[in-house]
Amino acid sequence: MLSGLRPTAIMSQSAPTSSLALNRYEIALVIITVFWGATFLIVQKALVHSDPFVFVGMRFGCAALAMMLCSLRILRGLTSLEVRAGMLIGLCIFLGYSLQTVGLQTIASSKSAFITALYVPLVPLMQWLFLKRPPTLMNWIGATMAFIGLVLLADPQSMEGGAGTGEWLTVFSAIAIAVEVILISRFAGQVDLRRVTIVQLATAVIQITMNWAQNHISATRATVIYAGEPVWAGIIGRVFADERHSALALFGAVLIIVSVVVSEFKLRVRRRPPAALP
Repeated sequence: MLSGLRPTAIMSQSAPTSSLALNRYEIALVIITVFWGATFLIVQKALVHSDPFVFVGMRFGCAALAMMLCSLRILRGLTSLEVRAGMLIGLCIFLGYSLQTVGLQTIASSKSAFITALYVPLVPLMQWLFLKRPPTLMNWIGATMAFIGLVLLADPQSMEGGAGTGEWLTVFSAIAIAVEVILISRFAGQVDLRRVTIVQLATAVIQITMNWAQNHISATRATVIYAGEPVWAGIIGRVFADERHSALALFGAVLIIVSVVVSEFKLRVRRRPPAALP
């Protein structure tokens, strides 16, 4: 998504599960990532017929109207905190969507999807900066892999002066999304997520489904599922638009995906029990 972007839902705090089988909540998130992957190419094609900001404005407006019509009773209990939270998160969403949409005018939809995925390893680093929560070792490894992957995905062999405007706009889009995730974490448990969703003008059906699903699974499993989004975007871009990338760029894309998963892992150090006294 950003082309239908993800973590506008509030991450569940439930304990992780070790089962590899997908339950109905996880299947719902997998379906969402497929739609997200498809939206990159759809948005890129739509920009042939529309100005980027007009497109984003219409998209937000239609989503907000649909949510309001379906949720008039819920809005009656709207608090000032929910208004502030929704406006702050909504601003980040607007920046994320707008920058990504403008970037899609000059780069392939699959490349946009992989660069957007950088928001995941960025979140722990930005939490350290703004919330004083230091990253784990795996967070650092994931962020390093993501940076290397981004450099390779930008295909430096084909560019004389480094990354182009489209790539940079999409990087800033990923930063806006990372800030959005931090804000959601900050307000989690203090607001009614349905009312905040309406205020932040999120994509109606996807947002409600995410909020429903993530209340029942761990944040780690949800993030691993979300990592599939750029993969779907790459597949759809290849099948329907014949988008091609060099072997080096594809390796960079793989590094970004692996970094998303790695950054969510937590190392468990087993300590030896103290030796028995003689």
